[in-house]
Amino acid sequence: WDVNTGACVRAMGDRKGAIRAVAWNGDGTVIASAGDDRVVQLWQSATGQRLQELHGHTDAVLAIAFGCEGRILASSGCDRSIRLWDTVTGQLQQVLRGHDNWVWGLAFGSRGDLAFGTASDDRPSCLLASSSDDCTIRVWDAGSGETLQTLHGYNNWIWSVAYHPHGKLLASGSLDGIVRLWDVEAERQRQCCLGHAGWIWSVAFHPEGSVLASGSDDGTILLWDVESGTLLQTLFGHHNSVRAIAWSPDGAVLASAGNDCCVRLWDAATGEPLHICEGHAGWAVAIAFSPDGRSIISGSGDRSAIVWDVETGMLSDVLSHHEDSVRAVVYSPDGSAIATGSADGTIAVWDAQTTELIRILTGHDNWVVSLAFSPDGRYLASGSFDGTVRVWSVDDGTVLKTERDRESWVQCVAFSPDGTTVASGGADESIRLWRFDSNDEAQVVRAARPYEDMNISGVTGLTAAQKLTLFRLGAVETLQSHRPGQSATRSPTTRTL
Repeated sequence: WDVNTGACVRAMGDRKGAIRAVAWNGDGTVIASAGDDRVVQLWQSATGQRLQELHGHTDAVLAIAFGCEGRILASSGCDRSIRLWDTVTGQLQQVLRGHDNWVWGLAFGSRGDLAFGTASDDRPSCLLASSSDDCTIRVWDAGSGETLQTLHGYNNWIWSVAYHPHGKLLASGSLDGIVRLWDVEAERQRQCCLGHAGWIWSVAFHPEGSVLASGSDDGTILLWDVESGTLLQTLFGHHNSVRAIAWSPDGAVLASAGNDCCVRLWDAATGEPLHICEGHAGWAVAIAFSPDGRSIISGSGDRSAIVWDVETGMLSDVLSHHEDSVRAVVYSPDGSAIATGSADGTIAVWDAQTTELIRILTGHDNWVVSLAFSPDGRYLASGSFDGTVRVWSVDDGTVLKTERDRESWVQCVAFSPDGTTVASGGADESIRLWRFDSNDEAQVVRAARPYEDMNISGVTGLTAAQKLTLFRLGAVETLQSHRPGQSATRSPTTRTL
């Protein structure tokens, strides 16, 4: 593109599949491109002529970068490897392995960093940094292929929480692909369920509490035994991420919504598909059953919420008002009302029988992504990317309580079965339990970190960045960075499970 005019100067390539990465070399004479076809291609920028095709990756290529004065091209992707190519000959020089997940980012170090490299006659030395879904950054010597440093400390966002019907257990799903079961009363993590190969978008307990369902980026729904944490069944059918799941009140039907724009209904006993509900023009990202189990409602990126008939799988009504995607849907416990939350920052309350709009709740200044009615239906809790949890009066739409205790997004909320506590999960990898009827500080629960409570107050030679990483992994410094009379870095209400 011409930056000044915005006009297209040249189009290159006839790829099969998406192009995921492009990069210029240092002097602007060569362009590299790569993508889903696993091939890295080099182009002459002035003419658009293809110069070379570099083959070697076994899965999609997500990142490319020129380095070492343009003599080396690095590529990485879904096969978890980093490949270093000679840009003149097109020969593969090295394959760097160490990451345990997709490698999304690459960056070469500057000339001032070369003192840390190990040069050889045929392999110029420079530093290469890579970032991965394994939550690490690795720094490599591009000449020798040696890993010089591995940086840890990045958190996994919690996308979903659900209370057990009896209230003693809490389930959570996060970006690390792990479903966790928490014993809230005993203040410990009870089960760690491994089986998904992608982010966990949604978790939901069977009404009887014996089975937990989880939906993931890997396109599957897994059913878990709550007592043992063992995998019972895998449901296949969605062609993309499973964004939301819900059980019918009697537990006979499981509903799921996904990025394939479909809502699917499953026989909970056999795992067989019952209906595929098609009607959304965008990702289906939220779903909920009516209390009588006869209807479900789904929210979508197409800005609508659709009500479906469970018995036939047919579309019943379309709710349209929001100016952006519908990220959350929920029925009131008595089935008289529907609430929808949107990326436009508003919450709409609808009459479930007539589908007429009753009122709009405003107050959030970012996406509303989770909603939950209290068991008695008098209150509605909302979680938003503005970092707040709000509790609203359903009768008049007033805000009764606002909790702002996060520096990150709130991504999920749930009421406890007795209605006294709201649980929220977010991007800081913690779950907060709020007492709705008091002003007490929230109880914070999180998985134990690798260096939990390790005292580093006497350790010398640590940089500020290294200390920050250790603090994120649970280390404490008892002689500073805390108020008198309190523990070093954690408030008295924090619980490590």
